[in-house]
Amino acid sequence: MSRHYNANEYVWQAAGDLSGDASAQGFTRNANLLTASTVLVDRLELESDTAAPRRVVAMFGDSITDGFMNSATGIPLLPSKEPMSRDVRFPDFLQRRAQAEGIPITFFSAAMSGNRLLSGPLLPMFGRAGQGRLQRDVVSMAGVTDAIVLIGINDLGFSILPAATGQKLITGLGEAVQKLHAAGIKVILGALLPSRGAIFGLLHGSAAVDAARQQVNQWIKTSSQADAVIDFDPCLQDPAKPSSLLKDYDSRDGLHPNTSGYEAMAACVDFSVYRPANAQPHFH
Repeated sequence: MSRHYNANEYVWQAAGDLSGDASAQGFTRNANLLTASTVLVDRLELESDTAAPRRVVAMFGDSITDGFMNSATGIPLLPSKEPMSRDVRFPDFLQRRAQAEGIPITFFSAAMSGNRLLSGPLLPMFGRAGQGRLQRDVVSMAGVTDAIVLIGINDLGFSILPAATGQKLITGLGEAVQKLHAAGIKVILGALLPSRGAIFGLLHGSAAVDAARQQVNQWIKTSSQADAVIDFDPCLQDPAKPSSLLKDYDSRDGLHPNTSGYEAMAACVDFSVYRPANAQPHFH
């Protein structure tokens, strides 16, 4: 039995085959993050009921895409005010925007909390290195046309196990872009969010990590081969402390946004790229 750590959703379980029971009686719920989020289905693929073309965007990343700290964490020292199963993660807000604006696009999360691009898991629940799961979680998914890639802050923040530099992360992100392009997938790179002063993680809040983050972001915005870029810095930073999250968007750990922060991330995405009349990507 597999698990998705920190899926931010309730798990409902019952013994036996109750698929034909419309009353849904006999199910129990577990909302503790450390024991919930059990996954019994690896993936579910649906055929479109319309002939209209639909963009399918894989959101490849770590806890910031996965929604960590946005609901009950299961970690006693890091309680959250937000209840679970409210669908208030970054991908959720993007999907609701698309539906409200009538844009034929589907966003799906391919994110894992604690995940790193270059290295294996610091803890088993953090999953294999992003480079190693890119094929399985994005390229092999049916119908994927685009990928929003926002990953790397854990490579820098957990950089002592093993060491990672801004340049190593740049190289890894460049290789990921090439692999996705080779599969015919458009790539939108997300700039790494501010994390100076973060109290969660190891070195995530340090000056050294911030310097490496800015090096990576400069490359993303000026020199990467991505089809488009989402610059999250101006959308979430504190104007008085640009390397830190705005307090109103901070989950209180300095690293992960809260509900308002995830909504601000979604608002930062320019949807003109997904409108049928627009062929060329353009983001903030």
